[in-house]
Amino acid sequence: MALVLSGLFASNPYLSIAFLSVGTLGVLGSMPVFWPIPSAFLAGTAAAAGIGLVNSIGNLGGYIGPNLPVWVKTVSSGSSTALYVIAAMMAVGALLTFFTIPRSLKVRVGEGPAKARP
Repeated sequence: MALVLSGLFASNPYLSIAFLSVGTLGVLGSMPVFWPIPSAFLAGTAAAAGIGLVNSIGNLGGYIGPNLPVWVKTVSSGSSTALYVIAAMMAVGALLTFFTIPRSLKVRVGEGPAKARP
C-alpha cells in the first residue's frame, strides 16, 4: 500500500520518500516472520530443502527486482508504473503466503500457547 501511495504522491518528494520508508519498513519487518515458516511444517532434510527453495526464489527476485523498472519503462510511459507492479507482486506474494500456510500453524493474537487435547 505504501508503494502505491508513494507512486500517487510522486510529485511531492517529502510524501513520496515517507511512503517509500513505510514500505521498506513493511518489507523488512516481514522477514523475521517469514523465514521460520518452512521449518515450522517441514522437518529434517525437507526443512533444509524448503529453506533452499525459498532462498533460490529470493535470488531470482534479486535479479528481477532491479530490472523490473527498466522492463516496465519500455512498456509504459508512467514513471510510477514500476512501483505499482512491484506493489502488486508483493500483494500476490503475501496472499500466497497467507493462504498456503497450514491452518495448524496460524495463531491468533492474544491467545496463549495451544494446549494438547486429551
